Amino acid sequence: MTYPDVFILRHGETEWNLARRIQGQKDSSLTELGRTQAQMQRDLLQPILQKFPDIDMHCSPLGRAQATARIALGCSPRVRLDLRLQEIGAGSWEGLTRDEVAKGWPDEWALCLDDYDLFTRTPDGESVAQAFARAEAFLKELRGPAIVVTHGVFSCFLRGILQNQAVEQIADMPRRQGVIYHLQGGRERVIEKKSDFGDFLQNSA
Repeated sequence: MTYPDVFILRHGETEWNLARRIQGQKDSSLTELGRTQAQMQRDLLQPILQKFPDIDMHCSPLGRAQATARIALGCSPRVRLDLRLQEIGAGSWEGLTRDEVAKGWPDEWALCLDDYDLFTRTPDGESVAQAFARAEAFLKELRGPAIVVTHGVFSCFLRGILQNQAVEQIADMPRRQGVIYHLQGGRERVIEKKSDFGDFLQNSA
């Protein structure tokens, strides 16, 4: 399937990120650094908003994503909240620190190499297949260039589909805050300064 240009933002750092507490579909507030990261994304988005003044804007309804969108996108009435963009559900591990998970579920914890595993190996959480399906359903509805504000692990599902990658490849993707992932023609570029757009701004229609 051919997709339009998609600009994916992960929310800024939160209090629970800082405390190494698993958020999933629970929530916590942005830190000062998190707000700064959203401001960085706002600056990076300016040329995109100028080139695509009517670009579609989509956001997870979770508070940390909305707070990021308010900074990065302003209070645009065009920002659409979509439940399908919330983070993958981590079941009973949500709200716990990594140390608490390690103590309570030692066998599962032994298999967790990074945050992706923390979410996808949760005994009673959302399955990989379920997360992949809602990411795919969302992307199939896009009709033009879009900005998407979402979450770390779930952004990997979106980016993997846009690059035609297998589920197994998604686990190794970086999930940076304060940058923009630009997906175009099955390829990804990380935008952390305006020059990273290369010739895209000049040559895209």
